[in-house]
Amino acid sequence: ERGISLSMADLINIEGNNCSFNTHGIFLAGSDNITIKENIANNNKYNGIYLGDAFIIISIYSHNNKLSGNDCNYNNNGIFSDGGGNHNITGNNCDNNRYYGIILQSNSLDNKILGNNCSFNGNIGIDASINSHRTVVIGNNCSYNNAHGMEVMNCNDFTIINNTMSHNGKTIVSYSGLSIDSSNNMIIRGNVFNDNIYAGIVLNGGNNINVSLNTCNGNNLGLYIMSGTAIEVAWNVFIGNVDCILDFGTGTNIHDNICGNRPRSFLLESDAGT
Repeated sequence: ERGISLSMADLINIEGNNCSFNTHGIFLAGSDNITIKENIANNNKYNGIYLGDAFIIISIYSHNNKLSGNDCNYNNNGIFSDGGGNHNITGNNCDNNRYYGIILQSNSLDNKILGNNCSFNGNIGIDASINSHRTVVIGNNCSYNNAHGMEVMNCNDFTIINNTMSHNGKTIVSYSGLSIDSSNNMIIRGNVFNDNIYAGIVLNGGNNINVSLNTCNGNNLGLYIMSGTAIEVAWNVFIGNVDCILDFGTGTNIHDNICGNRPRSFLLESDAGT
């Protein structure tokens, strides 16, 4: 029922296969140093590509795998990394999945997510949760998803640079381009967050977050800081939003941003208590 399945494997190349209409398109359990390149893994019941563990007496996770140029569309999830890590996920198409384009969870560490298309998914374009720390997310397109473009929850040390996360949120008004929840040590730089149903960026908890050189235009809120400490907001462009910045954080440093001249275009409500 799986298109291609590897367990406890090492140094294998999987290239140019059509692994569609299975339970999982390509399934790795406890396998390392696998190259998965230019395969088609569409219309599978669960995941286009799954990177997980082989359970014998203890769980042995998958590490150091390279995924590039694969089509992972119309599955439950496009690419699912469940534990393990140090994966390089580059240039894949993960569109029109029922739930997530790319999902990291359960201590999936030290991953690079570069130049993927994660749009038109039923839930979130890229999702990271449950201690999936030290991840680099650069140059991805996460637009037109029904929920957030990208969500990071309970993860630390993320670099999010030069991504496009626009036109997200279909019906629920709380969905945003980027949602960060209870996560620390984040760099959010040079991204485009335009025309999302709620906010360009939402920060809820966490500390030491740098938000700089981003474009957040045409949202309800450009940037919404629900809570958090030691957040720097600098050199961003906020034009055409209902509110530019709404801040309930502590010790936020906001400087050198461009805000549109609409009514209530710059609303600051943190330490002043107003």
